[in-house]
Parts: sequence; structure tokens; C-alpha cells
Amino acid sequence: REDLAAVAASAHSLKGSASNLGARALAALCATVERQAKAGEIAQARDAFFEVKQELKKVESILKTEIDDART
Repeated sequence: REDLAAVAASAHSLKGSASNLGARALAALCATVERQAKAGEIAQARDAFFEVKQELKKVESILKTEIDDART
């Protein structure tokens, strides 16, 4: 139960950061993980977490491109 609380808290934090960056899809996925963790839906939260990881990679790539473009 404590692990699920930590998952929910982490998802909530990342959701806020994603929202601040305008990464809406990532924020929505984080909200799903947060909701599922709070509901004790371990398997569903784990599945959604893998989607978060994939979306985070996309966001990271976009941000790196933006930074590189700003330097040139």
C-alpha cells in the first residue's frame, strides 16, 4: 500500500511538470497512473506506467530538439 501511495505521489508530481511543459498526453497518462494507484489497481497502474515511459521518451526527444535549435 505504501508503494502505491509513492507511485500516486510520483505520478502526481510528474503530471504537474508535464502540464507546465504543455505535454498534455504525458500529463493525461500520469493522471491515469495516479488514479489507478490510488484505487489499488496495481496491474492497470503498471500497464499505464509503461505508456508513461514511452511518452516521456517522446517529450524528452522534443525538448532536446528545442534546446539544440535554440543554441543555433
